[in-house]
Amino acid sequence: MAFYLLLAGLAITVFAAPFVPGWLELYRRRDSQPLHINMEHSSSPFFFGDSFGALLRRGLFPDGSNENPAGLEQKEYTIKVSRPEKVSVITAPTWSFAPFSRVKHIVYAAGDLEVGEQSSFAKELVTEGRARVGGRTRLRAALCRKGLELEEGASVARWLDVREGGLTAGANCRLGRSASSAGPLNLGPGCAFSKLYGLPIRTFAAPPPASPPAEGNIREKALVATALLFSIPAGAVLRNNVLSTQELKICSGAEVHGDIKGLRGVELEDGVTVHGTIVADGAVVLGANCRVNGNIFAQGGVRLGHGCVVGEEGHVKSVISRSTVRLEAGTIVHGHIACEKGTVAEA
Repeated sequence: MAFYLLLAGLAITVFAAPFVPGWLELYRRRDSQPLHINMEHSSSPFFFGDSFGALLRRGLFPDGSNENPAGLEQKEYTIKVSRPEKVSVITAPTWSFAPFSRVKHIVYAAGDLEVGEQSSFAKELVTEGRARVGGRTRLRAALCRKGLELEEGASVARWLDVREGGLTAGANCRLGRSASSAGPLNLGPGCAFSKLYGLPIRTFAAPPPASPPAEGNIREKALVATALLFSIPAGAVLRNNVLSTQELKICSGAEVHGDIKGLRGVELEDGVTVHGTIVADGAVVLGANCRVNGNIFAQGGVRLGHGCVVGEEGHVKSVISRSTVRLEAGTIVHGHIACEKGTVAEA
């Protein structure tokens, strides 16, 4: 009998054990407050620059009463960022680093700054003025208040934050994990990136490529639905949302007033206009001179053809891919681009 009572007690204990923490919480109330999550880093494209700028100001102006760079001396300071760091303060209105410079500490310039080619900065670069960085120079990160120009082949390991004046990246620049500009962000051919923000983001100008002749088959003239393809004919005007379980192709010159959802890939031929958002489980491919007034979200890659425009002035939109983004010449995106690997077409 004792054995059966022991077995019953053990069964009750095993059954009740998962509920014990909940019962205790009902009486003790130790975890009744909501969990606070700081979401600033996900909402602001200038999170990295704002965070580092605040740390730098706190170190250079510890009393916080006067953050005027004119009050600093041109010398080397030691401040605490995540750990004690040396900061070279430059108070001159303009300053130049010679080509092949090797700088191992943080640089803070109160005015404009020019960096010679093939230089290397192991720590962050901050300027209150405008900066011009020579070709094949390597930066860790940079915060520039009045504009930044990167010459051909310059590279950034972490982030770029540019406020007034915009950011211009020459051919074959590497823009690190994040590059943000409060003004225009101009990209030369062959640039590589991961996350971009600009008002707008623009790629280099180039003559449009020659367009192949229209196919002239039934797909171009009629709405076609097969097991593998759903095709909207050239020049069609739709005033509805579009949902496709097949590969979706919208032929040249068509116009869609609504959102597009593709359970596979979505392709827009030349000159298509979409007054809405495109979401695809596969790739999204835009031909030349397409316009999308909404966002583009893709599980696969995204390619924006020559002269494509995403968004419009005054309305921030996004191009997001879990894979790759390729930008052809003359493309414009008003807002964000994010992907695993982004490239600008070669000239």
